[in-house]
Amino acid sequence: MTYKFESPYYPIVYVRGYAEEQENNVATMLDKYYGFATLTGYQKQVDADNGYLVTDVFRTPFWMLTMSRSEDNSKRFGYFEGAKSPEQINEGSNPSRSLWLSRVCAPDSKPYKQRSMKKDALELMNLIVYEIPKKLVALGMDEETVRNDYKVILIAHGMAGLVCRTMIQNLLPDFKLKKDDEVPVIALENINNPENLIHKFVTIGTPHKGYDMGEQDSQMTYDLTKTINPYNANGFASERMREYLKLSNLKLDTHSLGNTNFPLKKCLCIIGSDHRSYNGHRERPDFSDGVVKQDRAYLVGGERPANKAAYDEKNIAFYSNVHRAHSGKLGLVNSYEAWEHIQRFLFGDLRLRIALDNLAIHTKQTEEYDYFYDIDFAYTIKGIGFYLHRRQQDPCENAFRLNRSEVGAKELFLHNAFLDSTLAKSKKTGSHFMMDIAIREYRADKYSHCDEQYLSRKIYSESLEVRVKYCKGKIPNYCAQYSWQGNNETWNDFGYNANGDFVLSLVTNPALAESANVTGDIVIRAFDWTVG
Repeated sequence: MTYKFESPYYPIVYVRGYAEEQENNVATMLDKYYGFATLTGYQKQVDADNGYLVTDVFRTPFWMLTMSRSEDNSKRFGYFEGAKSPEQINEGSNPSRSLWLSRVCAPDSKPYKQRSMKKDALELMNLIVYEIPKKLVALGMDEETVRNDYKVILIAHGMAGLVCRTMIQNLLPDFKLKKDDEVPVIALENINNPENLIHKFVTIGTPHKGYDMGEQDSQMTYDLTKTINPYNANGFASERMREYLKLSNLKLDTHSLGNTNFPLKKCLCIIGSDHRSYNGHRERPDFSDGVVKQDRAYLVGGERPANKAAYDEKNIAFYSNVHRAHSGKLGLVNSYEAWEHIQRFLFGDLRLRIALDNLAIHTKQTEEYDYFYDIDFAYTIKGIGFYLHRRQQDPCENAFRLNRSEVGAKELFLHNAFLDSTLAKSKKTGSHFMMDIAIREYRADKYSHCDEQYLSRKIYSESLEVRVKYCKGKIPNYCAQYSWQGNNETWNDFGYNANGDFVLSLVTNPALAESANVTGDIVIRAFDWTVG
């Protein structure tokens, strides 16, 4: 029997990053799964009849992908370890649904000094270009199908994301066969075009813009890391990053995908914010996952905007802010949150763009104070039991902060949410999710720069549940209803604007309509989610 690819279920390559201490590198190399299969225990709150806390052991995203397909949608993936021999694979398993592992902390790494980024990227490219396609054919896949339709999904943790980028931005576009080189199974034109070879690219806690060394890398820091280079620290100097990422154009930032034309819509960056739970021995920077600063953990495209302006939304990869640490028992890589994002980004069928528009604040002002605002936003999916995306000042240190004049000046983009209709518990009501929105007002005396009376005051706070389903014949093919959580879960239909977006006024909540400290609209745009 021969097999073909079943999009979107392409081979998945997990890429393990560097460890901070040499003993952790050794432990990783001795682990068959390089840490991607380490079980994680969580305590969840339950009702008083069963006790207040129970421990739930999560099997990690890697293991969840290996669950056999069945009527239970939580066990629908059917991936297997690609390194297995044919007799070890269940009969009827499609070889394209295979999991592969690549490690950066390789056996030839010297103590406290890693190999070069390019050497690691070459090893990864060899696995993807040569080894996996040959194994797929040996396991029964149609060779012509592999030649023309083969592609992989990359999931990378930490520094491994930069290794993947080195391959995508530097090595693959320049790939050429030399006289005595082995001829790969896959078509050369697909190797030279990363868009054809990489189906989707997920990074978890990757320092895409390097580590924070201040506004500019000092010459002393650069010289020291170039000479001593502990843990390959010189790899984060902007000059070095530009070299291995092939970013010769100085108008391109180091977290840019450069001139590869690799689509940002194929990328998801999972960003951590719990630096307090990181258990490494180094200093844990604020506004980070304990290692990587939040504002350095996402990807962009195009040249740097002029006058230090922010990147346009279309030039920023998809991202999610998760309140987890860089690694460890409370780390990002094996967390529930990472799994829920990964499975919906890779295999979901709906994307929702969520924003606030026409935002206005109507609280009283006095001339002696300057006013500014933290806008908190949190998002989750029904039945999960924890937040999937958090932009909150406490505890995540990443709320949207605006002064009074900036409020309402332009639409405030909140989140891109991915959903999977096959996971909905009811086809009748569709996919359910909830978002929390809160706004705090701060005031600062124009002379003392503080408020001697109060730290802040909350002027808006509410939770909104939304359910979305496919509606044939509707524009934009979906229907949506809402329920304010303070209003006895009464369901109402969303309105629409001229663009076909779902629109809901903040003051449609009866509990808040009379006070009206804040007015504005929640705007949700629905997209069919298919890539490649």
